[in-house]
Amino acid sequence: MPLLLLVLTGIGILVFVASCNKLELTPLDKTTTATFYTKKADFDGGLFAAYSSMQDLWAINSATSFGGQNGWGAFWVVSMLASDDAEFNTSQNNTVSDVQDIDALNFRANNRSIFTVYAETYEGINRANIVLEAVDNGKNDLTEPEKKAVVAEAKFIRGFFYFLAAQMWKTAPLVTETAKSLLQTYKNSDPTALLQACLDDFKTAAIDLPTSWDAANTGRATKWTARAYEGKVNVWMKKWNDAVIAFEDVEKNGGYDLLPDYEDVFASAHENSKESVFEVQFGGPYSDDNSWILDDNGNEDFKSTQGTARIWFFNARINGGGVRWYVPTTKLKALFDEEPADKRLGAALYYEEGEDYTAYDGAGVTPGVFTKVLPPDAKSQSSNGLAIKKYMGSKNTDPAFYRNAVTFNNERFFRYPELLLLHAEALINGGAPMGISGYQTADACVNKTRQRAGLTSLSGVTLGQLQKEKQKELCFEPARYFDMIRWNIGGAKIYPFPQAEIDRNQGGLVQNP
Repeated sequence: MPLLLLVLTGIGILVFVASCNKLELTPLDKTTTATFYTKKADFDGGLFAAYSSMQDLWAINSATSFGGQNGWGAFWVVSMLASDDAEFNTSQNNTVSDVQDIDALNFRANNRSIFTVYAETYEGINRANIVLEAVDNGKNDLTEPEKKAVVAEAKFIRGFFYFLAAQMWKTAPLVTETAKSLLQTYKNSDPTALLQACLDDFKTAAIDLPTSWDAANTGRATKWTARAYEGKVNVWMKKWNDAVIAFEDVEKNGGYDLLPDYEDVFASAHENSKESVFEVQFGGPYSDDNSWILDDNGNEDFKSTQGTARIWFFNARINGGGVRWYVPTTKLKALFDEEPADKRLGAALYYEEGEDYTAYDGAGVTPGVFTKVLPPDAKSQSSNGLAIKKYMGSKNTDPAFYRNAVTFNNERFFRYPELLLLHAEALINGGAPMGISGYQTADACVNKTRQRAGLTSLSGVTLGQLQKEKQKELCFEPARYFDMIRWNIGGAKIYPFPQAEIDRNQGGLVQNP
């Protein structure tokens, strides 16, 4: 996707913000970044536009149209279906070649899901850069503290997308400013450049971001969100001591903790809980609980970027509607079976014949039971007798969090248990305990998650045990496939760049092997 188009898209979003907040409208063809950024509300609008690119990782919208086809649910495909957590559900007689290719780790440069994630990643980076460039435009009335706060939040958002680019493509372009020409091209970055860039952004963000937000702004990044991401990037860079320092600071001062019930974590009633380090915000109840998020690619009725079609992909019931593409792997079920007492199994997977399967199916709440048996017409809930329960089930049937097939329950992108398990990994690899938090050993970090799961404590935790614990705790969440890449397991590999970007950059951007 041409980066200049992303610039124009970002400007268009800001026009939308301005038009919604002014009675005397400036003509659309007169509103530009040069005239828009004059007051604090304008900068909030720019930040909200950058946040909204996170929503579009799962959504259908014109900005990510590829050959007339959108990468519907793209981020689930590249982060979850590519992993050994989930596989394509073949029982529905579906054949979706580009989705099935990623399931089989057969990556092609013209895959629409890869294209969508690339487009939204660089759209988010560009929108953050627009804000950063406007802070010192000499035309705004921001106070110095306000400037620092805007820069901090914009750098957090840019760091988020830099990190995603590093995990997906490793040598993706490092774009630090907006495109200045239609002909501008970009080259591959050094393999560590993106990681260093996002680390620098998170460090800067942590200095001036607030420690918390009021209820109207719940979900915006805080100091502790940035500090947690700083620790996570240090793990990717194998800076084990630096990771431990960041994690202990968050553990002591961030106010996070685990909810008592694992299934509650993913219920719509528990969005932005004390367990959430960062969630991608959607609407709800009734699509309006996070008004700071812009609905920048849909109309006010459908709210295409304020929700996802999760129920269409996760709901495996025959009468559940949708495409029902994703089911758990038998490998994941076998991992849970190694410790049958694990409470997370029943909260994350449907696997028992006849268990309750009450679910919202796009038209309302439909009661039912789960069945593993293929009916005579060969259309079943699942091709392997398993289905995803996380984000589903009886705790997610409140109609206030749905509109037709759109689900407004937030994506839990980074949870406190992941931070604890990353902390354990840093300690296993030689990171030095700091004595600041209540977690001074890898055992203490891992056993915190195991305790909630109803499992016995481990002693002398190994990396292999940590990897198993992390997969069970975070199944169907964003972390697994990228962990597989850096651990070099399961055949995982980085993604190719979209062929359209290779062609547009005229040889400057070299394709990943």
